[in-house]
Amino acid sequence: MPRRITEVVVLAEDICQANFARHYLARAGVTRSPRINNSPRGRGSGAQYVLEHYPIEVRNYRRQRSRRSAALIAVIDADDLTVEQRRG
Repeated sequence: MPRRITEVVVLAEDICQANFARHYLARAGVTRSPRINNSPRGRGSGAQYVLEHYPIEVRNYRRQRSRRSAALIAVIDADDLTVEQRRG
C-alpha cells in the first residue's frame, strides 16, 4: 500500500505558477496544503531563483524521506527557451 504524502513543497518562479500548482494538486485529490516557495518580486530572474533553490529543497527532501512521505514540485516556464531546450 502506498504511503500517504504528508508534505508537498512547490518551488515556483512566481505566484501565478504557485497558484497553478496548488489548483492542480487540489483537482488531483491532494488535500494537504502545499508549502509554497516562490521567487520574491523584483529580485531578479524567477527561473534562476528556482534553479538555485532546487538543490537545497532536494537536500531537505532526501534528509527527511525516511521519517515522512513528501513531494517536491518545481515549476519553471519556457518563456525564453523552447520546451525542448528547457528540458535539456
